[in-house]
Amino acid sequence: MSADDFTKRGALTPTKWSGRVTIRANASIPLDVIVTYPASGAAAYPVLVMFNGFQAKAPWYRGIVDHVATWGYTIVQYTNAGLFPIVVDRVELAYLEPLLTWLKTQSADAKSPLYGRADVSRLGTMGHSRGGKLAALQCAGRTDVSGCVLFDPVDGSPMTPESADYPSATKALAAAGRSAGLVGAAITGSCNPVGQNYPKFWGALAPGSWQMVINQAGHMQFARTGNPFLDWSLDRLCGRGTMMSSDVITYSAAFTVSWFEGIFRPTQSEAGIANFKTWAKSQVAARTIMFDVKLAQPAQ
Repeated sequence: MSADDFTKRGALTPTKWSGRVTIRANASIPLDVIVTYPASGAAAYPVLVMFNGFQAKAPWYRGIVDHVATWGYTIVQYTNAGLFPIVVDRVELAYLEPLLTWLKTQSADAKSPLYGRADVSRLGTMGHSRGGKLAALQCAGRTDVSGCVLFDPVDGSPMTPESADYPSATKALAAAGRSAGLVGAAITGSCNPVGQNYPKFWGALAPGSWQMVINQAGHMQFARTGNPFLDWSLDRLCGRGTMMSSDVITYSAAFTVSWFEGIFRPTQSEAGIANFKTWAKSQVAARTIMFDVKLAQPAQ
């Protein structure tokens, strides 16, 4: 492959800003925010907002986030301060606007370490599990979100049936006619139950969407906590495949870069996207993944 190999890290070195940010939504909400961004570069970078899985923490996704940032993206994450009370989807969807306002202010402030690092006019979302649902709802509901990538998203559970507090992301995507990048874990279990997991989202997405299903990935292998026992426990709870979690993360990050490059840098990324598709074809042949591009349905 050429130097444009999205399965490898890019040329930029990422750095991080982290701290407590209080946003104003329906009330004052304290969030533990992490912004990962390239330490160098002459121009502001597209912004991707990454949403965590249920009760997961932002640092658990550092593998995907750090890889994507090296290709020229500023990635914003947050963790709700405290595990309880659980925030319903309807309420959490309102966090994005004040969070983006805060980021814009920081990027315009010459005294901020984030000065000149975030171009909020080029905006995407991504997320895992419940966070994939939130990313999809933001993509479906906001015209300023150019695209999204969903990692083994889950649309609902017996504890969170569809309601005003828990709207269906798949219905929202279908109504909005949005395409997206979708990464699925073929190993299913209680955390990504059949009927609420990635096939439901694939059925709702518009033509042009990409789907990569990792044949030996379990639901929590997209995230690593830094604690081997906790990782083992989560994999035990949710199901685990035989692929190393580090490979699940690399495959997912490469997919993410390729999808967003096609949105934000379509001309300069042509070679990289072609290389990614060649790589994906080789992985399909090796029966490591399934990869599909959704085509338009023929006219009746």
